[in-house]
Amino acid sequence: MDMSVLATGIVSDMDVMDGEPVVKGTRVRVATLHRAVEGTGLDPEVVAEKYGVSKADVHRALAYYYDNPEEMARHERIRRELKGQAIDDGAKTLGDLRREHKER
Repeated sequence: MDMSVLATGIVSDMDVMDGEPVVKGTRVRVATLHRAVEGTGLDPEVVAEKYGVSKADVHRALAYYYDNPEEMARHERIRRELKGQAIDDGAKTLGDLRREHKER
């Protein structure tokens, strides 16, 4: 395991979520917490409970996200590219799986 401490409570490990910044000791991505708070308007306390982390973890993740915009954009770009490659290789999308489930 080759874990890098990026900030207090925020780490990166290529064996965990492909090296994306996560809350230490979890697989909860910084980007996921940012999207949950900023994208949906949920209160950080609600987000913390939903993802099984502390409210302080959510705030540390948000601070890390805003302090490192280039890094976060790079991870998002890589994530989109990998998703596109997987779909090109025949992986099913969430929409595909939902349609199949409804047809049953």
